[in-house]
Amino acid sequence: MKKILSIITTILILSSSAYSAPWSSSSGTGTGDFVGPASSTDGNFVSFNGAGGKTGKDSGSKAADFLGASAKAADADKLDNHDSGYFQVDLGLTKGTMTDGKYCTYTASGTVLNCNSDGGGDGSGSMTYPGAGVANSTGSAWGTSYTVGTSANNLVQLDGSGKLPAVDGSALTGISGGVAGKVCKTITNPSDADNVLFDIASTRTITKISGIAVGGTSAVITLQDAGATGSGSTSIDDAITMDTDGANGGTISYAVHDGDIIKLDVGTVTGVVTQLMVCYE
Repeated sequence: MKKILSIITTILILSSSAYSAPWSSSSGTGTGDFVGPASSTDGNFVSFNGAGGKTGKDSGSKAADFLGASAKAADADKLDNHDSGYFQVDLGLTKGTMTDGKYCTYTASGTVLNCNSDGGGDGSGSMTYPGAGVANSTGSAWGTSYTVGTSANNLVQLDGSGKLPAVDGSALTGISGGVAGKVCKTITNPSDADNVLFDIASTRTITKISGIAVGGTSAVITLQDAGATGSGSTSIDDAITMDTDGANGGTISYAVHDGDIIKLDVGTVTGVVTQLMVCYE
């Protein structure tokens, strides 16, 4: 009896004015806060469209585009969608016949990175190094390396003090006798009797003699080539009067040989000359 009364009560409630609206099924076209795209590719992920957080779009990517550790071995022979420039990738591969220090190369089309075996037809192999010495690149390959030394066709290297080693410079051209090539000697209280050994020359051409007298008025000098024994007296130039203004001497051209002794012969000294400096270059 109680069950019959419960059923009658439910019927009366549903038929009352509060529940007068008819029941209907959902069409699935309702609206809400999140709005998706009009169409999408099957299997692709959904991503936000814009910064509002309520609009979605097809991301263009699916699960297969993101290889996990278990999928790496199945796709071990290629690396897709890589960026340009240097990259280092751990593909989680079995090394196989590859050994440490080997490198991978692209195929001719530049779409596949080969890392299959040492020096195989896939283009991977050992790094090619230049020969011993100073590397010489031809632009497309390594040429014969240069040897450092002082023999023919060698590259000359500065020593630990930043100086050139002993080399033959007789073939050098275009080098003028500036300050670095100037040789000078100073005599204190010169007199007419002075005959001073000036310098042991190296092979060169003397192009200028200059000097200055300090104190007094002047001193006449002659620079001489005394030969290898120092006993000669061949004048390198005419006698020159060195006075106190330093504007003395002129241009000449006299060749001396390695080991020749240059001698300074002092002539007439006028006044009390305390110092006489003579230079050649």
